[in-house]
Amino acid sequence: VLVYPNPGSKLLNVATENTKYSRLRLLNSLGQLIMDEEFSFNKTIDVSENAEGYYFMEIIGKESLTVRKKIIIKH
Repeated sequence: VLVYPNPGSKLLNVATENTKYSRLRLLNSLGQLIMDEEFSFNKTIDVSENAEGYYFMEIIGKESLTVRKKIIIKH
């Protein structure tokens, strides 16, 4: 799973090579859920309205597979 650019300011791109993933979640540094959407292959996320800081992205698989990435939003 590839997330770029990181740090990001307006748009983040999320890319994967397979369809094992089905959900994408974005959590703030306190663990509060900011976004929860369906996901497969590639997605562009608008983070321009999010406050600057550290976030955690979870890409959740169909077979209990989860990838976690640390994301920095900087405007």
